[in-house]
Amino acid sequence: MSLIVVSNTPAAITNVAEAKRWCRIDNQAEDDIFQILIDGAMDYVSRVSRLDIGQIHYALRLDSFPTPNWYRFYPNLYPYPQLITIGLPFNSMPAQTIQLPVNPVISVDGITYYDTQSVLQTVDPSKYSVDLANGRIAPIHNTSWAMTDNRLDAVVVSFTAGFSSANYPKLLKMAVLNYVLLAYQYRDGIPDKAKEILDNACIGLRENYLC
Repeated sequence: MSLIVVSNTPAAITNVAEAKRWCRIDNQAEDDIFQILIDGAMDYVSRVSRLDIGQIHYALRLDSFPTPNWYRFYPNLYPYPQLITIGLPFNSMPAQTIQLPVNPVISVDGITYYDTQSVLQTVDPSKYSVDLANGRIAPIHNTSWAMTDNRLDAVVVSFTAGFSSANYPKLLKMAVLNYVLLAYQYRDGIPDKAKEILDNACIGLRENYLC
């Protein structure tokens, strides 16, 4: 599995003037410094909270769809030879959920795969369900993902994640501004205790947002 950033539209959740007011600075001599601090703060908060700041278009590459291992060995007995044999219902199948690795997910933009004949196919969006709140994708009831060619990156899930400049949580903005404040005050490095508090705030932000 690999995750590729296709494009990134940064969210303007704060600016130099606002950051300087937060730090109680009223001169223009260090505007360039504050822009660097803001960029660093956005990167730091996004990395620690594991929440995307801005709208980022991703390509999640998988070697195959998540399917039970035995399924690949019985393609002629599609869909579920073992379950049919022992009379179990479809809902007894192991999970075939694709878990997207970043949050929050804004949209799933498409799923493509190479079939067993090495032909590129697009999955009909009506054939899968999407849980944006938890970043999950699964085939609809009583169906399965298609079989894929035996190759690397046979499946590509295109999706968009992150926050726009208009819909970000206010606590996310506070975390960015607090990082700017600490980085400005401690030019030689933020003290470990202060960084620990900021780290915990970022982690808590993720947990609160996903609850």
